[in-house]
Amino acid sequence: MGMVSVTVATAKPRRTKPKGRHPHNALAAAFVRSAPVGRHADGNGLYLYVQRTGTRSWIQRLVIRGRKREIGLGSVHRVSLAEAREQALANRKLARSGGDPLSDKRRAQAVPTFTEATATVVEQKRAGWRSPRLAKEWLRSLEILAAARDAGRCLRSAAATSRGVPGPGPDAHRARQLHPVRAHNLPKR
Repeated sequence: MGMVSVTVATAKPRRTKPKGRHPHNALAAAFVRSAPVGRHADGNGLYLYVQRTGTRSWIQRLVIRGRKREIGLGSVHRVSLAEAREQALANRKLARSGGDPLSDKRRAQAVPTFTEATATVVEQKRAGWRSPRLAKEWLRSLEILAAARDAGRCLRSAAATSRGVPGPGPDAHRARQLHPVRAHNLPKR
């Protein structure tokens, strides 16, 4: 009988999180400039993310109120390694004390409310209108739509949470009267 050769396939080692101490200030400025594609840990949840296109940015992974979140800290060209470390440490302290760095970041961007945005748009368009009556009509229709939209949000949240949140107010009823075409989208009292 002949010999049978058997080859044993070796299993690839699993790529897992490195064992031992967590990294602390593991990255150097020279490495940041020449890092290969992938995520590279620095410590405090701070990662250098290098994309295939060569784009390099800072990302921080945090647990905020029990949910895992990723916060973008900015591009490597705009945020230095030292600044990213400072921001990561500040975010981590805020999250540990019960705060939410993501909501603070959104608040700092100062996104206008719907009412503020409508007033700005009407003021910008006012110069091109022939009659001042058009400005009144625009504002009134936007107010009605905003009231109806907010009323619908209240109703949906009340139905979703079943906490007895008050339903739509008189503005939604008025909007239904003025805009019967859009009434099918509006919540009923």
